[in-house]
Amino acid sequence: MVSKTDFIALLLLGNDKFLFNELPTVVSCITTITKSMTQKMIASVWFFFLLSFLILFSSVNGQQTSNKLSKPRYNVLFIAADDLRPELGAYGVGAIQTPNIDKIASRGTRFDNAYAQYPVCNPSRASLLTGLYPTQTGVMNNNDYFRQKYPQLVTLPQHFKNNGYVSLRSGKIFHGGIDDMVSWTEGGEPTNPAITQRGNRPTQPVIGSNIDPSDSATARARRSTSYSDNFVVLEGGDHGYHLGEQGKWSKAYSMYELGLRVPLIIAVPKGKTQHSTQVVQLLDMYPTPCRTLRFACTC
Repeated sequence: MVSKTDFIALLLLGNDKFLFNELPTVVSCITTITKSMTQKMIASVWFFFLLSFLILFSSVNGQQTSNKLSKPRYNVLFIAADDLRPELGAYGVGAIQTPNIDKIASRGTRFDNAYAQYPVCNPSRASLLTGLYPTQTGVMNNNDYFRQKYPQLVTLPQHFKNNGYVSLRSGKIFHGGIDDMVSWTEGGEPTNPAITQRGNRPTQPVIGSNIDPSDSATARARRSTSYSDNFVVLEGGDHGYHLGEQGKWSKAYSMYELGLRVPLIIAVPKGKTQHSTQVVQLLDMYPTPCRTLRFACTC
């Protein structure tokens, strides 16, 4: 039997484990303690007990409801294709075989009017991955590294890393030779001075690292892609490309539709095939997964 002093202390402290697990003991204690009390005091004790019990029950029930409503923590896979025009099976071009991209589109939204901020690799990728316009990053060519001007910027993979994610890369995400090591938990590469100092002083060529299948970051990313039910997938290009149209064979500084329009597909777990004709921009790829996963956007 709990003593009168212990009972009152537990009741005042709101010990939920005691109230829920020892409810018969609590009722017995109240009955014993109140035998020598006046009717007014007895009513006060029972009222206080019932009030404490209801508050604790509401708190526990609310916590259980919150846990049921909370969403699982999704993985996010970002696939950045170079020089890719939106001429794919998922975009209705039957002559081009793109079965894996088509599978992504089968459970996601295909954007038919998505455009890059700049028709050059480095400015486009720096813009996409910082959520800022090229005029804000100061990157207008394939040589400049945005952190040389703005070291405080937080990139999309860095933002995920800061929110408890493991951030990994394989291949070209930032521009080739201008990777951003602080963005990655693993797999980042130092910037190549042969690129970032191009035109400023003579440099010796630096051979970049090859991606080996045994590399731990690559291997982990490949293993994890089998869990499609837990993945948000973003598939996009960094700009378009001319294949002789308008007398141009590249994309550099093209203001034509072919130089700026890109494929963009966003797939979520248990999503369905749909498409949007709304005009969107690659700049939207920073805030979209942040809002989907419900953490603050820094851009």
